[in-house]
Order: sequence, then C-alpha cells, then structure tokens
Amino acid sequence: MVDALEKLKVIDPSDSMQNTLDAVNEVLDRIGSYDDNGTAALQLISQKEEKARNYYLRPFDSEDIYNRLIDIHKEKDEDDMVARYRRCLDLREARKYTILGDSYALMGINTTASEYLETALDHGPSEDLVEEVEKTLVRARKRVAKASDEIHILLMKLDKDPTHQKNLIKTVTHLIDLDRFDEAILRADVGLDVWKDDPDLRYRKGCALFGRGDMEEALVLFNVLLEIKPTSNNYKRAVNLSHEMMK
Repeated sequence: MVDALEKLKVIDPSDSMQNTLDAVNEVLDRIGSYDDNGTAALQLISQKEEKARNYYLRPFDSEDIYNRLIDIHKEKDEDDMVARYRRCLDLREARKYTILGDSYALMGINTTASEYLETALDHGPSEDLVEEVEKTLVRARKRVAKASDEIHILLMKLDKDPTHQKNLIKTVTHLIDLDRFDEAILRADVGLDVWKDDPDLRYRKGCALFGRGDMEEALVLFNVLLEIKPTSNNYKRAVNLSHEMMK
C-alpha cells in the first residue's frame, strides 16, 4: 500500500506518460484500503494528472483511468472533480477527432474530414486549438461545396472523352472530396490504363483506397510513389498516416 503511493509521489510525469499511468492505476487498485478513504491518494493523482496534462499538452492516454476517477469522486459527492475528469474525457475525444479530421483533410477526403472536425468541436477542444479546428473545417467544407458544384459537369465531359487527363484527375479529386471512393478508384484505373506511371492518378487512387478503409492497398501505392520521389512531403505523410491507421 505505502509502496504504491510512494512510487507515485516520486514519479515525474514528464519522464514518462506510461510510467505515470501505471503508477496511478496501482494506487487506484488499492484506493479503498487507505485509512483516509483515499483522500490523500486522490489529491496526489490530481496533481500528477494536471502536471502530465500541462507537460504533454493533452490528457492522460487512458480513458479507463478517468472513468475510474469519475466513479470514485461520484461516490464521494465531489461534483467538481467529476466535472474536471469528464472535461478531460471530452478533451481526449476532441483531440482524437481533431487528429482524424486533420489527417483526412490532408488526404483530400474532405467530407469525412468535416464530420470528424465537427465532432471534435462538439466535444470542445482546448481553447488554443478551437480557432485552428474551425479554420480547417471551413476549408474542408469549401472543398466539398466546390466538388458538389463541379462534379456533374466534369462527369459529363468525361462521358465524351473518358481519358482527358486534366478532367480525369480533377474528377477523381472531387469524387474523393465527396467520399465517392468506389467511383474515384474506377476513374483512376481508367486513367492508369493509359498513363500507367502518372503520379497524380496513383496518389489519388491511394487516397481513395485510404478513404474506403483499404489501408494496406493504399500503403502499397504510397510506398511506390515515395520510392520514386523520396523528398515528397505528400507521399511521406500518406505513408505515415496509412501506418497509423493500421495500428
């Protein structure tokens, strides 16, 4: 009992988030055994959580810990602490959906990006992030609106000339904006039958596969492109995001 509490006391959250989480969990496992009903332990956890949040600029990487703390403080009728940890859960969700929204926007998957960013704002990101999230959302919505306005005319043009390269690339881009991934892949394949090594069509086909959830297939395309042009930030980002989504 004393060992768990002493261990948490000496931990510096800036050294390791995971070590801090492990120590907090160990104390929570024993919280009912403390003579003061865990009051001192909960105060210490509160201090460590705040220090970790300020250092890493994000809440604990553990939804379970926050839920455990909420349940404990509910039993103690400590509404302020319940509200604090519920806010931390909201910040976690806001951060998750902000990252997803930013990632999908960078891939040109703007309908999905808009939905993620709207969800992030619903959860209430930290004040320093709200403006940036709103700006990204506005950009994504504009691209979706532009795609909606132009896609019908582009498709009619392709009906007359299915392999017009400029119109084909623009059409595939707009189809991805609109989450019409199957159509985007089919149109990209039409172009790739003619221009097998076209990097724009390969990249956009990869983005459509990514948006459809076929991360492994997308990664194959992105890796090929990165081998051809290893300095491309777009290709590097696409490879990294695909790896992240496959975890």
